[in-house]
Amino acid sequence: MNKDGILIDFDDSFSLNLIELFSRIEINLKLVNWRDSKTLKSESEFLMKDKSILVLGPGPGHISEYENFFKEYIQVFLDIIHVKKIGICLGHQLFLHHLYGLEIVKSSPAVHGRALKMNDSFIQRYNSYTVLLDGSGRDTWDYSLDSNGELALFRSPEVLTMQFHPESVGTNLQLSHFKDLISSFVYP
Repeated sequence: MNKDGILIDFDDSFSLNLIELFSRIEINLKLVNWRDSKTLKSESEFLMKDKSILVLGPGPGHISEYENFFKEYIQVFLDIIHVKKIGICLGHQLFLHHLYGLEIVKSSPAVHGRALKMNDSFIQRYNSYTVLLDGSGRDTWDYSLDSNGELALFRSPEVLTMQFHPESVGTNLQLSHFKDLISSFVYP
């Protein structure tokens, strides 16, 4: 595979674990903090190169806490069509809200730090917000719900997102399945 990209870190302790997980499937990600505007500007130029990957990582809180970041950078990132966009946890919510206008609401019940079932796997969630699917694109989107009936995995031509943490010990998604999931998106 051997791809390069960046992972935008929203001050989350799991970000380095994600860097390690992606490296195990031959995707080399550079960690960039969301508050580091100088590096973000230079990395947006890197993303202009063909076949790059942008991962919006996990982070605490609600997406509204990151509006300044998105006002300054998200449209630049979203406009780079050839970049493969992957969102994890908070990144899942950020991409789906900004790409499709989907609403972010509190999960019911709260699921922070809980393993839930998705298809044949257990997935670990660390954010008690969820994305509400509306009817506008449901027929063209590929998605899976967790055992609470909430959106867990989302795929469209533009983005691949996960509400769960694939690197967590509470997620039993095999490395080979994770690699297949990412590969089928990065190399359609």
